Amino acid sequence: MAEFTNIDLNNSETLVNTTSIHKVDSKETIAMPLRFKKTRNILISGTIAVGGIILGYDTGSISGMLNMPAYIRVLGDADRSVYPPTYFIPSWRSGLVVGAVSLGGLFGSFLFGKAADRFGRRLTLAGTTGLLCISTLSQGAGYMYWPVVFSARLCTGLAIGGISAVCPMYISETAASPSLQTLLISSFQLLLTIGILIGQGVAYGASNLPNWSIWQFMLPLLGVLLFAMPLCVVALLGIIPESTKYLVSNGKIAEAKKSIAQITGLSADDKYIAEQVDIAVNTHKATLGEGDASWKQIFDVSSKMRYRVILAIGVMMLQQLSGINYFFYYGTSLFKEICGGNASDGSAGLSPYATSMILGSVNIIGTICLLPLVCKFPRRIVLLTGTAVMLVAFIAFSTLGQFFLRNSTTLVINPAVGYTMIGLVCIFIVGFAGTWAPCAFVVISEMFPLHHLRSMAISLAVASNWFINSCITFMSPIATRYLGYAFGYVFSGFLVLAMFVVYFFVYETKGLLPGQIEEMFTSNEVTPRNSETWRKRKVFANESMRTEEKV
Repeated sequence: MAEFTNIDLNNSETLVNTTSIHKVDSKETIAMPLRFKKTRNILISGTIAVGGIILGYDTGSISGMLNMPAYIRVLGDADRSVYPPTYFIPSWRSGLVVGAVSLGGLFGSFLFGKAADRFGRRLTLAGTTGLLCISTLSQGAGYMYWPVVFSARLCTGLAIGGISAVCPMYISETAASPSLQTLLISSFQLLLTIGILIGQGVAYGASNLPNWSIWQFMLPLLGVLLFAMPLCVVALLGIIPESTKYLVSNGKIAEAKKSIAQITGLSADDKYIAEQVDIAVNTHKATLGEGDASWKQIFDVSSKMRYRVILAIGVMMLQQLSGINYFFYYGTSLFKEICGGNASDGSAGLSPYATSMILGSVNIIGTICLLPLVCKFPRRIVLLTGTAVMLVAFIAFSTLGQFFLRNSTTLVINPAVGYTMIGLVCIFIVGFAGTWAPCAFVVISEMFPLHHLRSMAISLAVASNWFINSCITFMSPIATRYLGYAFGYVFSGFLVLAMFVVYFFVYETKGLLPGQIEEMFTSNEVTPRNSETWRKRKVFANESMRTEEKV
């Protein structure tokens, strides 16, 4: 039996409406069967969300590839002082190869974000996935020459940066309701963590191939094509519809109606579709009335816009400076020493590839189990709690690795210490997955609820995230070579800084209406530390108004 819901046509955030019309409380409402419409919407947006798997796959696979003998032999240098010669990848070169994707992502998020406004979300998504396919094949063809690999991975980063900008935007603009929008964007984050695990799993399987076979690294490299090529074809063939917002902003009203009809399964002549297109047109006209965003407006002091932009950039930088990608990009290298066994006594440790997969699984479980925390608890509490957990885990990890992992005389690894360090990394990842991973994006998106500067401000914040990511991926192998596990104390210092920034500068925005958030930032009476008390009063007032309306 179909489910039906009565929807107020005066509400611009309503879901799809169809079938019979009747009167409720003197307001015209339409009863709508939700089940099939939601399923269709979820399938379309879920297809777009496959981009999350693509984003995570490279992170999961490159860590394993860097430790494969076949990849080290073709990408590294030979040490001919011994016979037979041994091969190694210089730390600066591994940093460049891994960091190229993050560097490309920095520019790709800007470049393809603009392209999505000019050419549409669908064609831009097809272009980014197509570029990813070409760059991946280029890596495979030029694997013997590291400058070719670096250049190809730079193009891969451009594509991945574009996907990271276009997919969430595309999903939010094809979701039929705010509640469904939250679910679908959360699925993008979840698929990203699944992509990391898939990349780690493919690398683990390929590591069992003969060390002389190029397929030992070709399989993890080309595996991303299984997700990128179908998504590219689906976008090119128009199986997924274009964004209504883009079509309306370009005056394509008839096509906008067809797009909504494709998403909902309704007729293009349905009353609901005309209603939604009118809402989109009016919203677009209001945006045009505010004028084009400018750098001068971005750093305006009157509405605390400069404060908010700098804070958003700081939050996104600190998300990366927590050290999460230190484990995901170079985890296999770290665990190769921690649990690889002792050559002196012949003991066999846990496979570093298997250990990376354990961390990937913990990342998924932590995301699924702790994601509701972001919805239930205040943002500041979530961020501060997560930072405290990560800080304790990272300090303990670095201390054990630096002072207790190896016997000071024999240099033999203590297996108990090694497994304890793996456990601490798991705790760190759970702390990150349930707090900073989703909440950092929630916080910066809530800072700019009403501004036409929202897109530019958030783009700056995301670009800063990519920039710090590229710096960390380049510096980590070099710093680890000279500092060892003491490098973890550097990340611990940034976690202390993160607690300071959250406590003294981040405002509490959970449950507030857009206008109330603007009021909070522009008020001289509200500070970050008392914003939680102010927020509770406003949320209580909101709930009281809803209760009165129901009565």
